[in-house]
Amino acid sequence: MHLVVVGEMLNLFAATGHINYAKSSRLYLQLMRELPTDHPWLYECFIKQGFHAVRRSSRYWAGLWTDLIIEQVLMRSIKSRGGLTRGRGITESVRLQWVYSLHKCAGVHDAMTTTTNLKHKTSDQHIELGTSRSKRDFEDLRNIQEWFNQHEPFNVNEGRLRSLSSGLTATDGDSVNCDRTEEVGAKIQHQLDNVGVMEATMKRSEQVRSLDHLYPGVQVDKKKIHINPTILFSRLIAIVQREEDMGPFFDYELTTIPTSLFKDNAMRKTEKAQLAKALKKAVQPCERNMQAFHVLDGGSLIHRVKWAKKATYKDIAMQYVSYVQTKYGNVCIVFDGYDQGPSIKDHEHQRRVGKTCADIHLTESMEAYVNQQTFLSNKKNKSQFISLLSHYLEANSQVVKQSTGDADTMIVACALQFAIEGNEVTVVADDTDVLVLLMYHWKENMANIRFQSEPKKSQGKTLLSWNIRDLVTKAGQVVLHLLFVHAWSGCDTTSATLGHGKTNLLKKIKESEELKQISVLMSDPYMTAEQIGKAGIRVFVIMCGGKKSDSLNSLRYAKFMEMVTSSKSSLDPQKLPPTERAAYFHSLRVHLQVILWRKLTNNDLDPQQWGWKLDGTVLVPIMTDLAAAPESLLKFVRCKCKLTSRSPCGTNLCSCRKNGLKCVTACGDCRGESCKNSEEIILGLDEENVGGDEEDAFQLHPGVGL
Repeated sequence: MHLVVVGEMLNLFAATGHINYAKSSRLYLQLMRELPTDHPWLYECFIKQGFHAVRRSSRYWAGLWTDLIIEQVLMRSIKSRGGLTRGRGITESVRLQWVYSLHKCAGVHDAMTTTTNLKHKTSDQHIELGTSRSKRDFEDLRNIQEWFNQHEPFNVNEGRLRSLSSGLTATDGDSVNCDRTEEVGAKIQHQLDNVGVMEATMKRSEQVRSLDHLYPGVQVDKKKIHINPTILFSRLIAIVQREEDMGPFFDYELTTIPTSLFKDNAMRKTEKAQLAKALKKAVQPCERNMQAFHVLDGGSLIHRVKWAKKATYKDIAMQYVSYVQTKYGNVCIVFDGYDQGPSIKDHEHQRRVGKTCADIHLTESMEAYVNQQTFLSNKKNKSQFISLLSHYLEANSQVVKQSTGDADTMIVACALQFAIEGNEVTVVADDTDVLVLLMYHWKENMANIRFQSEPKKSQGKTLLSWNIRDLVTKAGQVVLHLLFVHAWSGCDTTSATLGHGKTNLLKKIKESEELKQISVLMSDPYMTAEQIGKAGIRVFVIMCGGKKSDSLNSLRYAKFMEMVTSSKSSLDPQKLPPTERAAYFHSLRVHLQVILWRKLTNNDLDPQQWGWKLDGTVLVPIMTDLAAAPESLLKFVRCKCKLTSRSPCGTNLCSCRKNGLKCVTACGDCRGESCKNSEEIILGLDEENVGGDEEDAFQLHPGVGL
């Protein structure tokens, strides 16, 4: 079974570019299949006596593969107290003495534990069956099930490849072929037939292309290279070792995207409900007023009512009419506009799409699509259904309005108008945006406005309402800054910043006069883009604990050095503040959203002047206008000179020396230490072929494992 599994993995290794695994696994499989004839005595030991595994005891589950013995036993011994790397030099003589004395030390250890009666005993039960391990496994299983409940992989009528986590979908022109991994891997393996192991190479252009290729890459010599942002960051940091002053390099993101603001090529999202919870804290809910006029969020309503099975679209529309009349009486329902051209919410709509269905030409008498959520995730289908539903609602004396963009501003504008006229209003919505807007715009001379959220399944059937008057009184002067707090910390049209949530900014703005001044500036429609960008950059400096004299880029470098000295894991670029240019465009988007909320409009400013650009027919955020790194840093070099040559790295045959660079740790054989051009580190991303160039006696035979 072990050899069968190794054979099954060969094509996968080749297709995904793991050349060393692909070659060594194939050679291993080849030698193992020849074992019965070449070394029958060894084959007998493996098959009948179980010597294919290493055993340190006679326990049933004690067998380990040799690679695990190296990792779990030898490496632990090397790094533990008294081991090879604990205060000892690693010369050849020390290494040999340590290896040759291992069995003697084990005997001494065994004798000492027996004498002191501290002999370690273990159960015959496999460790995976233990209580703590089982508990952890069940917890992991629950987490996996919950994730799949939120990212349904089945019942998708979309035939294209799609990322379950981000919703990113490949088109026919993207050349993404990871669904044909087995076919691609088999083709590469056949090319290796009768080729020496050390001569075998695999071109990147022949390997599979995954959805990662749809994410932004880095440009090197006008060629786009796709690479994981964290890997790119680690490699570029290694290259920067050549420079005496690393600080200026942190003016660049050193990643393909600003990872503190973006994830999976989309804006980072935060839990908007955190702000709502903080504002409602210590405020008692009020009783519902059934006589009040109700303003409903249509976007929430169409998902609230569950469609009857095998009903026509007319029947379903009447379902909504009955639901509204029974639960609320006379209402005003506000829907989003989906056919109004490019919108700054296009980015969020694309992120939410998930599974969808094909376009449907909707008629009243047609039987409704079987999956409600899939149907409504298609923008055209949703727009048609809203038109049909609006017709039947209006025919039954309900007021229906459709926004030219985001419905939140129109919902609040309607509620405020009724309150100004002296009518008590209840706004039924689930969005924190609506609550924030109501608190900001409500005035003492208005009638009471209640904010009511429909209960989720986990909350039972309890309806909770909050009087906006009570919330404003409790919040105090911070109400004046709510629009800025909500927009800067992340909403549908702005990015959240990793590590700086809504409650964090809310707390800081209560304490900082400078943040309050910046909030007022961000709300001023007459500020220029440069003034807004400068103020927004200052917000990042304050939130990251910087001083008055600190620039954001210098603070990035300081935070990096702090991570280097204190981090116990790999350095993560998303934990660094964004660069000043990324912060600049984020600030423009925040200002745009604050002004739209403040004026309760959807078209007061041109988005393309405030952090957005048109990509085809949709608006997308401008992440930054800088390259991932300086051009000189992206064109890095490493040599493959052999130390066995007469003058290792001593002539212009050395690519490092030829380009006026010192050799580094990543260089092939010299490692930047044992050559005539020693110093630091460079990694190559743009090599077409990956493989060794030494002579080798082994050849890869045709058909092994294929």
